Amino acid sequence: MNVEQPQPGRMQRPTGTPWGPFAGTIATAGIVAASIAASFAVGILLPVQGQGPLDFAEPAIWGSMLVFQAMMVSLTVWLAGWFGGDHRQILALRRPPPGASAIFGYFLLIAVPSFVYSFAIFGWQPQVVAKDMATFAPMIHSNVWPIYAFIIVVGAPFSEELVFRGFMQSALAQSRLGYVAASFLTTAAWALLHIQYSGYGLAEIVVVGLFLCWVLWRTGSLWATMLLHGLYNGAQFVGVAFRLFPWT
Repeated sequence: MNVEQPQPGRMQRPTGTPWGPFAGTIATAGIVAASIAASFAVGILLPVQGQGPLDFAEPAIWGSMLVFQAMMVSLTVWLAGWFGGDHRQILALRRPPPGASAIFGYFLLIAVPSFVYSFAIFGWQPQVVAKDMATFAPMIHSNVWPIYAFIIVVGAPFSEELVFRGFMQSALAQSRLGYVAASFLTTAAWALLHIQYSGYGLAEIVVVGLFLCWVLWRTGSLWATMLLHGLYNGAQFVGVAFRLFPWT
């Protein structure tokens, strides 16, 4: 299989996946469904000690999250090489642009508008932003916060980028839809993982998702989107942990 190699400084469209758009979409749905089933099984099997309100220190909760992410990663890597070929090329796991300044520049380009947007929504409807963060704040302030730091800052970016922008988007981009339409469909599917958010929160997620699609196109490297996604989540984690935001 001949795989287009990205050239530094030029926009690149990930190529080389043997998965077609329909099969890739079905396989993506199967990856997510199997990962959800495995996480539910772990949540049921692990003992729950508390009898009162939901306690995010319970192994049943963080254990199910870790299993979900691990299943997403392992199934994606496995299916990427299902028809043969190098899964690193198929999933665009190429070296990101040289130097940390490029990734940090992308981070500022999305983080600054995103935080301004969140502050604006909070000033208008503070209860909406507070509700969107109601799940994550107890995780971050629990006594097992290092586990949640890994889940939010490492596990989520790694697993979600592999499944959606690495696997699903590359399959959709092979069709007549092209890369732009594939980016919208991939971002919509990714947003479904965050369906618990308000409409304002989902709007932010969609913008971030489309931006990550653009970064993948610009760099040709899924590692770049993983790093950027991790920085974004990490900034959110630090802001909540140290109560830097008014909604924390």
